[in-house]
Amino acid sequence: MVRLDRRRFVAGLVAAAASPVGSGWGCAAGGDADGDGRGFYWLSAQGSEESDFGLVASKEPHEGVSRIATGFRGHDVAQHPGRPWEVTMFGRRPGTRSAVVDVVRGSVETTFTAAPGCAFQGHGFFTPDGHYLVTSEADTVTAAGKLGIRETDTYSLVGEVDTHGMGPHEIQLMPDGATVVIANGGLLTRPETGTQVLNLDTMDSSLTYIDLETGELLEQRRVPEPKASIRHLDVTDDGTVAFGIQLQREALDHERVLALAGIHRQGEEALLFEDGLDWVELMNDYVGSVAVSAGARVAGFTSPRGDVATFWHLDSGGYLGLHQLVDASGLAESTDRGHFVLSSSVGEVRTLQATDLVEARSARRRFEDVRWDNHLVAVIVEEDS
Repeated sequence: MVRLDRRRFVAGLVAAAASPVGSGWGCAAGGDADGDGRGFYWLSAQGSEESDFGLVASKEPHEGVSRIATGFRGHDVAQHPGRPWEVTMFGRRPGTRSAVVDVVRGSVETTFTAAPGCAFQGHGFFTPDGHYLVTSEADTVTAAGKLGIRETDTYSLVGEVDTHGMGPHEIQLMPDGATVVIANGGLLTRPETGTQVLNLDTMDSSLTYIDLETGELLEQRRVPEPKASIRHLDVTDDGTVAFGIQLQREALDHERVLALAGIHRQGEEALLFEDGLDWVELMNDYVGSVAVSAGARVAGFTSPRGDVATFWHLDSGGYLGLHQLVDASGLAESTDRGHFVLSSSVGEVRTLQATDLVEARSARRRFEDVRWDNHLVAVIVEEDS
C-alpha cells in the first residue's frame, strides 16, 4: 500500500471546502469565445477502433473539431483546475491507461497506468487545489474498488482508498470538499474480457460515501433490485446526488419495467423516479450518463441503447420529458446553467433549454466521422496561460 502525504492532502481538502462546487465549466449554449483570450471547448473521448481512439475537442462556435490520438479508448475527462489547458482522459472500463492532454496544443503530455493489479473504471476528478488526481479503479481478480490518488507533477500513485464495494464507476467530490460519492457498480470485469460481466449471480451495487482523507465509510445505500448496477451520477450545489442505473436484464426472472434513475441526499433513503415508467421502457435498461441543471432543478439521463435522453425534476420527482437522438450519449450543463448540451456517437451536438427542454435548433451541429463517447465535458481555457 502506497502512503499519502497527509499534511499536503488535508490542505487540498481545506481548499476544496472553500471552493465552489458544481458551478460547471464551458460556454453558454451556442455562444462564442468572448474575445478576452478565453477559449471554450467541448471535450469527449472518441473513436470506434484502435486507429482513431483519442480525445476530440470542439471549440466554440463549433466550427470544427480537433482529434488528439491516444491509442486507447477513453471514457470521461477531467480538467486540471490550476492548469486549465490540461485535461485527463480516463481509460474506459476496464482499461489500464489514462492520458494527460494539452487541449490547446492538441498533444498528449504524458500517460500513466492503473495501480498494479487494477484497471481503470473510466472516471476521476482533481482536488480543487490541483495537487491530486483521484481515479476509480478495481482489482482485476476480485473487482474490489479502489480510489487511486496521484500527485499531479508526475502523476505518480501516492495513495489508495477502499471504495467499500465492487466495480466502482463514476466518482465525484461532494460540496463539503471532503466526501467522495461513489457509484459502486457491483460488477466484475477484466481487461482480457472487456466489458463482459463475470459475476451476475453475486453482483452487489451501492451508492457509497467515504471520507477521502481517512477512507472511512460514511454511508452506503442500495436500491431494491439487486441486479440494478448504479453506474453514473452527478451532484448539485446542495449535495443532492442524481444517479443512473444499468439493469442487468439477463439476470432477472421477469420482464417488468424498472426505474433507471433516482436521487439521494445523505442521511435519507434513495428515491427512484417511478413517474414516467412508460417512457423509461424506451431506455432499454441502460443509462449512459447523468447531468443536473442546478438552476432549473432538473436531472437528465442519456440512453444510447434507447436513442433518448430523459429528464426529471429533482425535487418533485416528476417526469418532464425526453429528447430523441440516435445513440444519445454525452450530457453536460452549460456555463450559463440554463441549458443541457447533448452529444451522440454519430457526431451530433444539440442544445436544450433546461427549464422546458425545448431545443435551440440553431445551435445544432453535426461533425462527420466523429464518434462522441458516453460523456461530454465543457471547459474554459485561458489560451495565453
